[in-house]
Amino acid sequence: MTDHNPILPEDARIVRIKDTEYVAIHKYWWDKEKKRGQQKRRYIGKLVDGKFVPNAAYAAELKLTRVKKTTDKRQKFDHDKTFGTTALLTQAAETSGLTDDLKKVYGEGKAAMMVSLAAYQIIKNTTSQHRFKIFSDTNALPAGLPDNIESQRLSELSQDIGSDTASLNRLFALRAKRLPETEYLSFDSTRIASESRSLTDVRKGISKRGGYENQIGLALLYGHNSGVPLMFRRFAGNVPDIVTMHDLLTRWENIGVSKKIISIFDRGYCSRENLRLLCKNKHHFIMAAKTDHSFIRDAIEDNLPAFWDMTNNVRGHNLTAVQTQVTIPGTKEDPKSCSVWVYIYYSLAVANNEQDKFLSDLVTFEEDWINGLASPDSKLLRFYETPDSEPGKKPLIRNNDAVNEKVRYMGFFSMISDRKLESKEILEIYRTRDCIEKCFGVIKTDVGFTTTRGHSDVSVNGRLLLAFIAATIVSWLIKAMSVEVKIGKKSYAPLLDEYSLMELLEDVGQIRFYSSSTGKVWLGEILGRHRLVFERLGLENCLLNPAMYK
Repeated sequence: MTDHNPILPEDARIVRIKDTEYVAIHKYWWDKEKKRGQQKRRYIGKLVDGKFVPNAAYAAELKLTRVKKTTDKRQKFDHDKTFGTTALLTQAAETSGLTDDLKKVYGEGKAAMMVSLAAYQIIKNTTSQHRFKIFSDTNALPAGLPDNIESQRLSELSQDIGSDTASLNRLFALRAKRLPETEYLSFDSTRIASESRSLTDVRKGISKRGGYENQIGLALLYGHNSGVPLMFRRFAGNVPDIVTMHDLLTRWENIGVSKKIISIFDRGYCSRENLRLLCKNKHHFIMAAKTDHSFIRDAIEDNLPAFWDMTNNVRGHNLTAVQTQVTIPGTKEDPKSCSVWVYIYYSLAVANNEQDKFLSDLVTFEEDWINGLASPDSKLLRFYETPDSEPGKKPLIRNNDAVNEKVRYMGFFSMISDRKLESKEILEIYRTRDCIEKCFGVIKTDVGFTTTRGHSDVSVNGRLLLAFIAATIVSWLIKAMSVEVKIGKKSYAPLLDEYSLMELLEDVGQIRFYSSSTGKVWLGEILGRHRLVFERLGLENCLLNPAMYK
């Protein structure tokens, strides 16, 4: 190690803030008084062109702690590696059936490599692969991992798996076979920034921070009960969600998803065309809908008194609800109509809050207008008579008819389904779909996939597959950590009550793996609480059989 090229510490994590990648060391501990995990982040530098550059404080510390190399007891063995963290992740992939599916499609060697890379991405919070060789030298990984894991080999792997569409679809089909018949599937999409303009699907789009950036679309199909993603696809970054339905249903058929499963969509997918398409293909669905659809407003008007009738109260939700059957007419191209159930909900509290905010916004806008501060292109102008002068000259005159129409439908929201169920059941099923938003959060935060750094389509496809594998492992673990378990006669509360996932990985990281030149492998000391963690997650097999690692 030199002053100009220090080695990135093993316990360091990459923290991306805007366009800069900082390097930090996290310290986790359990606060007995607050009864929750605490963490402290210490920044030690940043990544510049993929190389670690320490800050002044950490650089000074390196100079003080640099001493002559000495031998220690770890050098008596051929290998002394961190075991607990990687074992927890890779065993989760094994226990969930993910590793087995990958082996059937890609073979044992590639499967071990893909799971290991996914574990590396989770631990290091990065999709960059250039330091994986160092990681593999200091962390126990599956024994089936090929010996050649240099950067060139990793690049070839991304190219290989990224160009093999047939194998990817086979993997999705195997994942679909593991779904329970009572599963609910959420479909949604997000946008991923791209550093390359040469990718097929890169388009200019609005970023989260405002302004425009190059981006691609990433769609995901997620199982509510299984707690893991089932399928992903990329598409052009400027394609709206509403037009992706036909592609989804085609892929759905190709991977063999049972039509008994109910799919769930947010209101961005609601259109008459999509409703007809779902009904025509006989797919069960629940879809949120905006109240500005004419057939939704007609249903509200037809049932208006019922929303103030407490016999329609949805217990436990402070809502009233009405359900009604609606016919969606056909088109010239496809004249066959379809019948759906519309579930409309009303919240007086939401209506009051929305109305207060809306009227307050109007008052503020009117004051800004007379002071010359309002924009002449504001969308709020539709609630006023057309002004005959610029801002700052004459006051605005409200269009009360437009205001009344806006206020009239505040507090209402609706769902559409092909199934006739209780209004409460439809609502509660739909509200579980926040799991897919959390999975997107896993991909962007826990896996660090905020930007595509590949410069070819097949390379990006390969990295997306690795991110999908990593997200599957994290999602499965979080699901396992969120349930109560019984071991023997004793019941245990969910692990999430004690740890976050990253705190858990940090804690079990002290379990070490040793091997000798004679081929013997063994684990170092395992604390009782660590052994219990593996047992509560159903992952204790790796502690009993360390020969599965190298």
